[in-house]
Amino acid sequence: MPRWLKIALLAALLIAAALAFGIMCRRMAAAYRLLLPPPGPLLRLLLLLWLSMQAMAVAAGVVAVLFRPQQAAYLTFALSGLALLAGWGWAPSHLALTLLYIAAGALFTALTQRDLQQRIRFSVRPVGENWRLLMMVLLVLAVVSFYLGFAEHVRSEGLSLPEQQVEGLTAEVAHEVVAATPLSRLDLLRDEAVRQVQRVLRDLLERQLRRVERYIPPFAAIVLFVLLFAVVWLSWWMPMLILVVLFPLLTALGLAKWTVEIVEVQRLAIH
Repeated sequence: MPRWLKIALLAALLIAAALAFGIMCRRMAAAYRLLLPPPGPLLRLLLLLWLSMQAMAVAAGVVAVLFRPQQAAYLTFALSGLALLAGWGWAPSHLALTLLYIAAGALFTALTQRDLQQRIRFSVRPVGENWRLLMMVLLVLAVVSFYLGFAEHVRSEGLSLPEQQVEGLTAEVAHEVVAATPLSRLDLLRDEAVRQVQRVLRDLLERQLRRVERYIPPFAAIVLFVLLFAVVWLSWWMPMLILVVLFPLLTALGLAKWTVEIVEVQRLAIH
């Protein structure tokens, strides 16, 4: 198989992973709709986001290790950036964040290849030591997408709680308030009093929500970033483990091969 075709096949892995991650970023822009119970849909979305980030880490590691010269790796990250933008959707903010991803990918490649050149025997450790920067950038892209979508929804439509939950909460509080008054002894007056108290509570809840709604998107984005950061940090070893298995598999398939290089070492000694 020609060398250029091998490079194209391996580059396609990163481009496909970037496209999938871009689609996840687009879905994260609407994730604010899943914040309220039940938590199942939100957890499934975050799991898919995490899996797409792991796929990006593995594909980026393959490109950073195998692609020579470095310009080939830089070009691959640029093409994957276009795929990410295609999956995410066009917007000036998306373009700026995509350029940040491309820069992080180039830096990740340069650091990884530099560390590999300083080692006598091949190891995936340099990949694990440098990929965290790239993963943090991917995490920023996903969380910023969530924030932008949430903030735009609040600006255009405002924030509102589900009618069923508001109805249940205000009705329960209204019954407790009326039960503590003499009106609770008269059925007709009691029902009217419950409706009046419920209406007052609803208006009060809506006014309070309007006062704080602009702070909710950044607060939710910070909480989401902290949670995802913890998950990504605790699972940083998984791409390394996959690469340990993947590189011998690529060698067995003929897509990569082991090479031995003679390196000159300069030392200072007493003559």
